[in-house]
Amino acid sequence: MRIKTDLVSNPSILGFDRLSDDAYIRPKECAKLLGVSEGTFWRLVKDKKLPTHKFTSRTTSVRVGALRDFMAGKVGG
Repeated sequence: MRIKTDLVSNPSILGFDRLSDDAYIRPKECAKLLGVSEGTFWRLVKDKKLPTHKFTSRTTSVRVGALRDFMAGKVGG
């Protein structure tokens, strides 16, 4: 999957294709990769279409493998 570099402000996300499925990225970068607003990202989470992991009460992340599955249309129907 190719990432549009103009949508990504975080240079580390440009290496998304090389990240392990077990790596985690933050919601803001997920929204950019999906091409949606952060509000839409959180709606996907609320609707249980995209799973997140809560590391602390203030730190939420998405597993790269789960995001790839979502992007491929394998989850979230």
